[in-house]
Amino acid sequence: MTAAGWSPERRVDVSAWEEELSRTSGFRMHTAAARFLAEFGGLKVPEGPNEPGQQVASDEFDLDPLEGEKMRPYFQRVGRAAVGELYPIGSVAGGHALLAIDEAETVFMLFGDHCRRIGVGREAIANLILGRRPQ
Repeated sequence: MTAAGWSPERRVDVSAWEEELSRTSGFRMHTAAARFLAEFGGLKVPEGPNEPGQQVASDEFDLDPLEGEKMRPYFQRVGRAAVGELYPIGSVAGGHALLAIDEAETVFMLFGDHCRRIGVGREAIANLILGRRPQ
């Protein structure tokens, strides 16, 4: 993560994302999303160098919440396992799956009709990097 620009002190202003997603898609940024994006928003993490991952392939991910713009109806349809509203936080594998966070700080991967739990907060980042299978 440090190679992607992360540090424990890193803080990003999330107001532009909050305003854009509210205006264009009706998303309401909740506290968990604001906290997560302030720490990790804007990072692009490449896939592991020829590493297969612990259970699944370790793929690139982009923590840009605008990747989920205009996807609110989709999030509402497939995100039934979430606590409260899902908020977009990025994408995996060049947009083949979307990442979202619920109000309990659980990160989900959404693709097709599937909504898989990745982990909570930093655990989700570790699971993506290490190639742990979504639940």
